[in-house]
Amino acid sequence: MKLIKRLITLVIAATIFLLTARLFDYILVDDTKSYTRIMMHQLYTSDENIDIVFVGSSHVYRSIDPAITDEEMGKHTFNLGTSAQDLDGSLALIKEANKKNDISKVYLELYYGVAGQGKYRDREDLTKTYLISDYMKPSLNKILYLTNASKNEHWINSFFPARRYTQKLMKINEVVDLIKKKQTDDYRNYRYIRKEKFKEWYVDRGFVASEKIYDPKSSEDSTVSEIPMDTFLNRESDWNKYLCKIVNYCKKNDIEITFFISPIYGKRFETIVNYQQYHDFVDSFAREMDVEFVDFNLIKEEYFDICDPCMFADKGHLNQKGAERFSRVFGETFNGETDIENAFYDSIDDKIVKSMR
Repeated sequence: MKLIKRLITLVIAATIFLLTARLFDYILVDDTKSYTRIMMHQLYTSDENIDIVFVGSSHVYRSIDPAITDEEMGKHTFNLGTSAQDLDGSLALIKEANKKNDISKVYLELYYGVAGQGKYRDREDLTKTYLISDYMKPSLNKILYLTNASKNEHWINSFFPARRYTQKLMKINEVVDLIKKKQTDDYRNYRYIRKEKFKEWYVDRGFVASEKIYDPKSSEDSTVSEIPMDTFLNRESDWNKYLCKIVNYCKKNDIEITFFISPIYGKRFETIVNYQQYHDFVDSFAREMDVEFVDFNLIKEEYFDICDPCMFADKGHLNQKGAERFSRVFGETFNGETDIENAFYDSIDDKIVKSMR
């Protein structure tokens, strides 16, 4: 009898604690402008089976419009991109999507800018982790994601988001304003309302559009940069390990997987001195894992001109016009309409010589 009373007391205490945590999340955590909040809600509440998912960083959610890939690929597609997404986040999202959907294909984007780190548990800035975890439902998948994402001194902040914003408790006006925002119909119903002055906005199923047009003259495109290949070549890095984990998870669950790289503004390749080395590394990794790999930075200009600034919001991301065109090209590439052998240059050097000069 005493044991039962203790268990009941423990359950009541845990319930009160969790409800209190939820309350503080509500009054302290400002996610009223979060794209990921809406994307995750759509993922969890989709009435239609999601067949294909696109996974990766902002180079994914700004590049692929599911409304277009649905048409091109004849499947229900979904964009799971999040800002600066690491591969442990990609794996967590793939698992989350596969819980209630029969996923048949995963397209994993491998932008060099968010790859090649050492140990994920050594991270101090967990912003890109929280962008995902804050909207995951409670599950073993979420627990494993967060406990492997950092050292244990970060776990309180990881599992209880309000802990990161306790300083707001002294700013009553801000708390009151946030509560008012969260009581609107748009927030409660996960609707994104684009304001007139906003140049980018959430569209649907993870896709974010931008009306910005890149001005090459406004950027230091002549600055020479080098990809730190020593971090990629280290097979002990978590980037390498999680890439293997993602492939193995997909194969174990009968999910096809393809690696790809979204296009960035073409003139950058004249200053990235070792991009070809990175491309070759991913290509070698894909062959080793028996995975298809397509680098859209090598696509010929008659299919998609990566040197056209009108297609880009900045030197790394497509705008709405570019995303619409690229989504068509992406779908045509993988639905068999495009002859991949003839649509791509053999190397970035070959592309520079033949089309960029």
